[in-house]
Amino acid sequence: MITKLAEEIKKGFSVSKANQGSIKEVCEILETKFDLLAKRTQLLEETVESLKEDVVQIKQDLRESRACEQDLQDKLERIENIARKNHLRILNIPEGVEGNDIKSHCASLIKNSLQLEETEQEIGADIQRIDRDPFRRDPGRKKPRKVLMNFLTYALKESGPVLLYF
Repeated sequence: MITKLAEEIKKGFSVSKANQGSIKEVCEILETKFDLLAKRTQLLEETVESLKEDVVQIKQDLRESRACEQDLQDKLERIENIARKNHLRILNIPEGVEGNDIKSHCASLIKNSLQLEETEQEIGADIQRIDRDPFRRDPGRKKPRKVLMNFLTYALKESGPVLLYF
């Protein structure tokens, strides 16, 4: 029985030695794969850190851009307000009474309404642009559109109210 047992142990050792070779090969393959995984993990961690730094920089740039945008909006609003300073709106001038020359008609109305000493030609010379409000054009509307004027200087507008009603 001991001899049988010794033979089985010898067979087990020989099978074990054969299996050791294949186990060694599997271990080497696993070691190679673990090394590759470790390198890829390290590369991914470095990439994530780089991306985190990029995100922080982008957030900072975005904050600066928003601050710059707000400054530009404030400047634009100031410029628009300065440009509007020379504007005048005249309400309730019936459509078509001015004929072909709305500029001289409105200069006459301003001179008579504000009782200015300037002549109509002097007032007309100070009018840079004059139009009816283009955004209110509606043929069925009974109320006339506003007349929008832009003066070259603020002095003439300063002598009268912001809105003239006729």
